[in-house]
Amino acid sequence: MAQEKYIERIMSFFKRLTSEYDAEENADAEERTIALGDIFWSAYDQSYEFDGYPWLIEVYTNDEGDFFGLFAMDGKVYRGEITIEDNKATLQPAEEWTEISIDPVQQNKKFVIRLASRSCDASL
Repeated sequence: MAQEKYIERIMSFFKRLTSEYDAEENADAEERTIALGDIFWSAYDQSYEFDGYPWLIEVYTNDEGDFFGLFAMDGKVYRGEITIEDNKATLQPAEEWTEISIDPVQQNKKFVIRLASRSCDASL
């Protein structure tokens, strides 16, 4: 009987220790991570502070893991760097954004849509 009490106490101790460890591990993970959606919406919100009413098109990352956003403003497209520090996304000031040139690509004026077993061929 006494042995069962000791086993219960030891099991209780390990359960409590494990739950505390799991709680600390999860807290650490939350402190050092940021969701991609949070990066987008943070850059989106910060862009409204700039003159010219820039519109965030999308957030991208390059091969080095750096984030940047593409913004439409005054009929042009700009690239603005986004830095991540302490789980906070910070958008580069608009004055430092780089204008992006867009080279149109000649495309065929015909496209094909296929749905299930039938297809539709449409010309533009």
